[in-house]
Amino acid sequence: MALSRAGRVRPVSLAKATAVFLASLGVLGASPAALADDYDVEVVDLLTKEQAEGLAASIELDSGEARVYRRFLSGEGWGHGLVLDGVATTEEVSHWTAHLEAEGVAVKVRGLEAATAAVDTSAAESPAATPVLVPAVRERDRRAEALLKLAIKAHGAPDGGSALLAAAPVVHFEFRRTLHLDTGPLVVRHSYTRAGVARRLAVTVEQGEGTDSLTVVTTGNQAWLREGSAVTARRADRAVEVIDRFSPEAVLGAVLDLSHHMKVAPEWEELALVEADGETCLEAADGADELQRACVGPDTGMVNRLVWASAGGPVTWELGEPRAWLEGWMLPSSLSIHNPVGPIEEVELLALNLPEQATAGSFDQPVVDGL
Repeated sequence: MALSRAGRVRPVSLAKATAVFLASLGVLGASPAALADDYDVEVVDLLTKEQAEGLAASIELDSGEARVYRRFLSGEGWGHGLVLDGVATTEEVSHWTAHLEAEGVAVKVRGLEAATAAVDTSAAESPAATPVLVPAVRERDRRAEALLKLAIKAHGAPDGGSALLAAAPVVHFEFRRTLHLDTGPLVVRHSYTRAGVARRLAVTVEQGEGTDSLTVVTTGNQAWLREGSAVTARRADRAVEVIDRFSPEAVLGAVLDLSHHMKVAPEWEELALVEADGETCLEAADGADELQRACVGPDTGMVNRLVWASAGGPVTWELGEPRAWLEGWMLPSSLSIHNPVGPIEEVELLALNLPEQATAGSFDQPVVDGL
């Protein structure tokens, strides 16, 4: 396959880039792989833990390491990923890329790509002239940059909302989620609280089939689940893992750190401003494998739509009316996520606050008398 260098690209000096290019012509008598930075081979698909660990176990690298990690994919939720970090040669990259694709997963490769540069031969007056490497840089859209700066300022929390939550002694988050199932809509209200190791998640089914429940991890690291009239003990580590799937970090995903992503994430670089159908949007270059479009209010700077690339077609996040949930930090009051097939889910934010202390009794062992 032709190796794609989508994603983050390491800064490389012009001298080194020139050396790699000349090596590819045989000028220096060395292969490009001997001079290039190392490579990262990453599985694009969202995997289960078992799938990721199984693939990792099938790989024996001569250089680098196979690493399994938890990841969140927009429109799909939490799962696991696999990346081969620090692969040294293009030969090994090609081998393991073919291996992973044979296992039925898509991959992308990150690292140096001399092929994205152009050669300036204007000085080639004689056969002895040496080619000079000139980076191929997309023309910057000044209007897009100005709108992006406005959006970063408008959303607040420039260092990331998740950093604010991580530093808080207590996080309380409530939301209503509507899932579109074959049997009809399922509407569920969730109330999530955490303080240190302690967790509490109350689930109330408002429409559709399901059972109300309460899961608690106590300050003493004991876990309990109440469903109906039964209260049963659970493994604390597993309970925390399940409860945290309903944390603001998991539910809100990229929206939580929107300002920070707009500042530092590579998918927000070199966007072009497009105005059509009464909307003002920032669009990525053709073939972008992550963010494709962000529509922004030209007067307010608030992002109202995000479109992400996925294997099944574009996934669109519609962001509802913005609200200052915490001082200086704007978040949408709702999210609506859909793909070309139809709606996936809607999320309505009901509460997000960072009290100094949790409500008394929040992390006590559940009883059968009521939530």
